[in-house]
Amino acid sequence: MTVFCYTIMILAGIGMITAYRRYKKQQAASARPVAAVCGVIVVAAALGALFWPKGGKIDIEEHRGKEEQYRQIAYRRFGKHLAEKHAGSRALLLTEPVGENERDQSWHKITMEALKEGLGRKVEIIAQEKIGVLGPGARLMFTLEEFEDTLDAHAGYDLLISLAGLPPNYEEMALWQMEDEERPKVALANANIHELGEAIKAGYIVCVLHPNPGGYNPKEDVPADPKEAFKKRFLLITPQNVEGTAKKFPNLFKE
Repeated sequence: MTVFCYTIMILAGIGMITAYRRYKKQQAASARPVAAVCGVIVVAAALGALFWPKGGKIDIEEHRGKEEQYRQIAYRRFGKHLAEKHAGSRALLLTEPVGENERDQSWHKITMEALKEGLGRKVEIIAQEKIGVLGPGARLMFTLEEFEDTLDAHAGYDLLISLAGLPPNYEEMALWQMEDEERPKVALANANIHELGEAIKAGYIVCVLHPNPGGYNPKEDVPADPKEAFKKRFLLITPQNVEGTAKKFPNLFKE
């Protein structure tokens, strides 16, 4: 299919150039729309060559299977890192609300199982809460007050693991004003981290699971090596590597 797209693109490109030259030299009125149509075909063929998967039709189930593998690898690694660096912690786990459809239920199950497998017995989850509601476009919505009410409803945790990110006006959270020895460590996934660089660097946020901004080719198989698969799709950002990560991906954090 890709060869076909390139062939069409080349032929349409030749037609566009020929028609445009005829219009310019001979002022042929009919040549101008022909050039425009050929231009549209060039763009369409280029997009087809770029995005059409190898082998023809998009295999939705195959793509979903790959995404589930990556998700499992990501959250297992996230949990394992927390277990290694913060062994003995007692955690409050915040999660996103889960849709009723089979896909959402499956993804939530994979996420929880992988995270808890990674944490093992080294980090105890003392409470687990869903926070927020899914708004238009499946956008997660919750307020600062809702977030802090959820935190205040629990005691005895020294690690906050939020798979729902932080509230929009996170900088006003009372948590940041707590004394170092009282303030729980914060680990995040699914967070908007553009303005969190300094908070990570200062150690307020000890770990962030984030998609790799470098992108990936969804046509490729999931690497057999979990470390290679994780590196391909995700970043694990910590106070120790945040500066290097910012240099590698200049647009990840605000300057």
